[in-house]
Amino acid sequence: MASPHAYGLRLDAAELAFIGLAISSCGVWDGEEVVVDLDVVQIAAALQAAR
Repeated sequence: MASPHAYGLRLDAAELAFIGLAISSCGVWDGEEVVVDLDVVQIAAALQAAR
């Protein structure tokens, strides 16, 4: 059984992987930035993972 810390790290990694997938599958380059149409739940996941 994983520790709470390990569980949290895995959750963060999954959230970041999901955002990476969104960028690679539907991101549009705008100069040096990538624009991705995300839903509020996806944005919340990204903010949570970036903490």
